[in-house]
Amino acid sequence: MGKGIDMQNLAGETIVVTGGSQGIGLAIAKNVAAKGAHILITDIQDGSDAVKEIEDAGGSAEFRKGDVTSEESMRAVFKDTKIDGLVNNAAYYAPLIGNFKQFTDITVEEFEKVMSVNTTGVFIVTKEAVPALNDGARIVNISSGTILKGTAGLLHYIASKAAVVGMTRTMARELADRDIRVNTIMPGLTASPASLQGGEDRIQQRAEASQMLKRAIQPEDIANVIGFLLSHESGMMTGQVVNVDGGNILY
Repeated sequence: MGKGIDMQNLAGETIVVTGGSQGIGLAIAKNVAAKGAHILITDIQDGSDAVKEIEDAGGSAEFRKGDVTSEESMRAVFKDTKIDGLVNNAAYYAPLIGNFKQFTDITVEEFEKVMSVNTTGVFIVTKEAVPALNDGARIVNISSGTILKGTAGLLHYIASKAAVVGMTRTMARELADRDIRVNTIMPGLTASPASLQGGEDRIQQRAEASQMLKRAIQPEDIANVIGFLLSHESGMMTGQVVNVDGGNILY
């Protein structure tokens, strides 16, 4: 009989989650903490409540303030630290909900703001993390299912998340000699505070209507898959894109 899954298979490891103070990021941090890892949350927002929530559940966590758009800031986050996993979760999305624009109406400043967090931020964080990564570490980048649909009104967001897929594939090739695995997850619209703010639950309802599985995607659904990609059970997966959207888009 084969061995079962070890729910503490990340014991003794350290995992960094950017944007981990709330929403999907916090769900990821809690999931991985339950597998025995020490969680390092970095965010521009205070993460002390998230740390307390993880510790109250019996996990281990710490918070270091960090801005993913700043090399200096992220260099300080990873200074004198060795890590076994990184989740590039931080993203600029919430301010765009309810503010969809034709691409001809998006200003260069608006475009560059989204790209600076969602694309350049992933580049900066991962680049600064590499010296801190132990051999055999895992990286999970978060893209979006919107890149497969080309959702109207979100060109800047979709462009930023499409770039993440390409970066993931190159990172996976360049880090493979250290047995570092890099994968991407593409979530469907998830029932997080960001996606539901401002009464935009009608967007959520439309998303559910187009899914095979007629229920809302929860942050924990995304966290469960990311937890698998960070675990040793996914040991031969790298450079891959995993779609988690309740059967909305077949990819």
